[in-house]
Amino acid sequence: MDSDRLLHAAIGAVVTIITSFIPLSPILGGGVAAWLATTDRSDSAKLGGISGAIASLVFVPLLLFGLAVAIFDLGVTLLFFGLISLLGAGYLIGFSMIGGYLAAVLKESSDDESPAEEHTDAIETLQQRYAAGKISEREFEQKVEQVLETKKLDREIEELKTERER
Repeated sequence: MDSDRLLHAAIGAVVTIITSFIPLSPILGGGVAAWLATTDRSDSAKLGGISGAIASLVFVPLLLFGLAVAIFDLGVTLLFFGLISLLGAGYLIGFSMIGGYLAAVLKESSDDESPAEEHTDAIETLQQRYAAGKISEREFEQKVEQVLETKKLDREIEELKTERER
């Protein structure tokens, strides 16, 4: 794993620990790690899991305490703390993986083309069709005019939305 991915996983783990007062915070931490890494869904889930594993390191002192006390109670404390640590790590890793996957899904949907890109693509397509002789010059000019008018309307709608938000 390259250092950037490990850094993203560590950032996700820190987010998980800092937001631990929020229920299901590992989803948030795993999501942050995956969002930063910009990978596909399965890779994002793995990265979220790594983030959860790093966050699980908070259980190491608990296990060491259980090991130290195990000398006096025949290992019952170690068994108890070990079980708590195992369940806690499973919770952190599992929900961080879910967060990583969800972040990838959200990132994919947010990466869809913006209206401006769609208009540029439409004009390029029209140019190609005109150059290939599939449409006449008159049709080309009319359709470009329609695209530009739509672009103008989209811009006006965006301006209205920003005015309403203020």
